Parts: sequence; structure tokens; C-alpha cells
Amino acid sequence: MENTSRIALAQHIKAEKMKKKDFAEMLGVSASQLSRWLSGTAVPDRISRKFVEFATGISADGWQ
Repeated sequence: MENTSRIALAQHIKAEKMKKKDFAEMLGVSASQLSRWLSGTAVPDRISRKFVEFATGISADGWQ
């Protein structure tokens, strides 16, 4: 099953025309950590998922 939140986050960043570096900074994580989330090699911890949900409206429950 595909990680729907990872895909939605990538689409959100692209739609907002944000630099990944700037989005990562807004969340308080490194750009490399955000890249790992987007590539699927890592999953954000519970608090980070809540930050993403607050900032974007993307459900914190869609991460695998």
C-alpha cells in the first residue's frame, strides 16, 4: 500500500511553489530529513506528523 501522506506532502510543496529547504525549516527539521520522508526511506515521528498536519492539512494517519 502506498504512503498517501508522503505523496500528498510532495504535491503540497510543489503546489505551493515552496523550496523543500524552506518547508523543512518551517517544520523545524533538516532538509535532508524532509528528503528522507519524501523518498519513503524514513517516516516522520508522531510530533513531526502533527506539525505536517497542522501546516498542510495532510492527515497524520496516512504515514506508514
